Amino acid sequence: MEKWKAKNPSHFPTPPTTATEDIYHTLRYTTISLVQKIGQARFNFNQTVGIDGSSIRVARSGLRDNNDLIWVGRAPNIAAKLSSVRVDRFKTLITSNVYNALDRLSRFQGSPERDLWTFLNWAAGNAYGIPRIYGSRWIWTPQ
Repeated sequence: MEKWKAKNPSHFPTPPTTATEDIYHTLRYTTISLVQKIGQARFNFNQTVGIDGSSIRVARSGLRDNNDLIWVGRAPNIAAKLSSVRVDRFKTLITSNVYNALDRLSRFQGSPERDLWTFLNWAAGNAYGIPRIYGSRWIWTPQ
């Protein structure tokens, strides 16, 4: 995966294979890059990832040799809106239909088992028919 190529390959020994690994690598790579450019970080870089699931359409639009893909549907729009939500340090926000589709290992961890996801009310989501979402503070780190 070309986007994970770093100046020092030891930063990323293997490319990400899951969304949580992707979040970890994105935060780590961005922080490392900023520290290399401006010196010791005096800030805390943060991001939120929003995930929704639905049918989508994709179209290539633009002029010859100057075009791009346009994603149309509920999932890309709601995911973008969730990505702009900052709630109590949650790194990942998902809709109820995504939560219900997760397998057991993506929902529960630990001994005793704990749900990785916290139920949240999303007032702004009422306009889109999604008043409830789930957030997680858990983040994958390499072993």
